[in-house]
Amino acid sequence: MKLLALLIGLLVEWLATRLFQFRKFEVLDRAISFGFRQALHTPNFPVLIPVVLTVIVLVAPVFLILIGLEGLWYQFPYLIFAIIVLLLSFGPKDLGQNVDDYCNAVMADDAEKIKEASTALIEADLPSDTLDCARLVEASICVQANKRFFAVMFWFMVLGPVGAWAYRVTYLVRHRASCMNLRDDSSNG
Repeated sequence: MKLLALLIGLLVEWLATRLFQFRKFEVLDRAISFGFRQALHTPNFPVLIPVVLTVIVLVAPVFLILIGLEGLWYQFPYLIFAIIVLLLSFGPKDLGQNVDDYCNAVMADDAEKIKEASTALIEADLPSDTLDCARLVEASICVQANKRFFAVMFWFMVLGPVGAWAYRVTYLVRHRASCMNLRDDSSNG
């Protein structure tokens, strides 16, 4: 059943690249921000405890829905729910569009658009050398493919919809934490 859901999810993902605006994760971002604020305001506990609790709270609904779906007609609702969770777990952005933007900017020799497209793929500071930047973009495409698709598919096959959703939530938490560290480092330095 997981394989069928994965194949259908990948087909829908490929066909519906225009629907990426539904995967912006604003609600999750607010919940993660709340978790981080709680972590900063609880001096008696390690920071990790409120963050882990935030992840558990965000993954629990998927787990509870799966428990609720068990029964006589379990297979079809599970398939539909698994496809929905899988589609929400992919992304959040279209990697093909990011790569196309970068290639189009390189072909047009537009330095500003190259920088913008490179930053979207690399998610870090760009090297000043254009050859180093191109190599880093190439490597980042593989990393982004793993973050956006392959890791989600792996965890979906191992743990089902809960695994795919847990990966996406923990990725967003880790990404938020690294962004906060970068802001703290730049304000301290």
